[in-house]
Amino acid sequence: MVSIMVHANATQNIKQKISDVISHCVIKDNWPEFYSVNEYVIELSKEVLKHYGRWLTESTLWDIIYDRIRESLSSKFPPKRKLNALQAVVLPDDTEKISGLLTDILGQETATNLEDLISNLIASIPRQYNIYIPLPNVLNLNTKYIHLSDEIAFLKFDKTDTPPGGKEELTVNQLLSPLGSMISGTETKFKVDTSYIAIRVNGYIHGYIDEITFIESLSKFKQIMQMGIILKLFKKTFTTTRRTSYAPREGLNAIIIDMEMPNDISSVISLPNNIVPFANNIALSSASIKDLQTLNHGESTIIGYFKEKLAIPIKIISAPDENADTKSIKTAVEWAFDSSLEQNETISFMQTCIGIEAILGEETGRESLTETLADRCAYLLAKTIGARKIMRNEFRKLYKLRSKIVHGRIINLNDKEQYYLDWGKRILGLIIEKEISLLKL
Repeated sequence: MVSIMVHANATQNIKQKISDVISHCVIKDNWPEFYSVNEYVIELSKEVLKHYGRWLTESTLWDIIYDRIRESLSSKFPPKRKLNALQAVVLPDDTEKISGLLTDILGQETATNLEDLISNLIASIPRQYNIYIPLPNVLNLNTKYIHLSDEIAFLKFDKTDTPPGGKEELTVNQLLSPLGSMISGTETKFKVDTSYIAIRVNGYIHGYIDEITFIESLSKFKQIMQMGIILKLFKKTFTTTRRTSYAPREGLNAIIIDMEMPNDISSVISLPNNIVPFANNIALSSASIKDLQTLNHGESTIIGYFKEKLAIPIKIISAPDENADTKSIKTAVEWAFDSSLEQNETISFMQTCIGIEAILGEETGRESLTETLADRCAYLLAKTIGARKIMRNEFRKLYKLRSKIVHGRIINLNDKEQYYLDWGKRILGLIIEKEISLLKL
């Protein structure tokens, strides 16, 4: 668990600035008035981000403050509830409208408790989360849990399990919560007999897709899955080239568990559009299925097989950013992942080139860059003088096309140019695979 030490004076400054926000907050029709607190939240944000900027943004801080204020108001003035003909909870139009100075509405004691609540929440950061991303087609195997590291595991729940949050429908409290509008009408519980990848991260997640900590969890997801593809453990069962389209897509959600409350679901976040078809259509490769059939499909055998295949990727993902070798591989792997899912060919082409540059290294000057990368690629992958010469020439053509795209001379790729996009993707995968094999971890 990551922890930070914040000086007592800084903690006191943060608490005072929270008090300034609460004491100046004006409520209009149950909502905090933006202009009444804007300058105070900005000042609070400056102090908070000095110490918690690794995990928080000003936008997330606004969300924390608004939601805690709304929760305090809802607690003091519970919304009126009734059931409609479908027995669903709805709020009538005549719900009491509350306006005035927040401290007058809540009373000083409740307002002070609210300040403490916000202060303690900020002080608890970084918090530890488990992010569960569904992979419906990956683990149709005789195993429920594959622990790869403290950060990553594959698992599924069966009918005998009680997963965090249970398996029931949305409760009244969930429908009326600040997240209610976001999650109602979507799958918000774990599905029985569906495989998940569980990713552990430290930071803060309020429940939105663009938060730093959630983005970090997606990075780990991209890295482990793409390296699994490169090492032929997994395969995509769809393609994004212009010749074919995405397989039919079903929406998927990441389920977030705050480990301070491990038995509850803290939030649910819809996965990005590019990751949904990937998660829905990733499966074990034919080679993996054949290997596992040879190994009798026993649970311990399956677990051992996954651990062996993903041993180096797990070490790469767990390595600190100060490790230049693993950092360049992680960066290249993410670009390879994004490139493989991007339907715009010119964007995919550029993502592929950026991935190659990330893993082979950059030099100043475009001409020297091309020749340097061509040499490094040739000597890394080709075994003979003739093969290296061919690879250098192909690489130069790849980067000549890159230059045309950058300077706006190409918008769409013709068949010949499409070949170099496919070639670049294949070469990037081979470079990553080779670098993984050379690592001494």
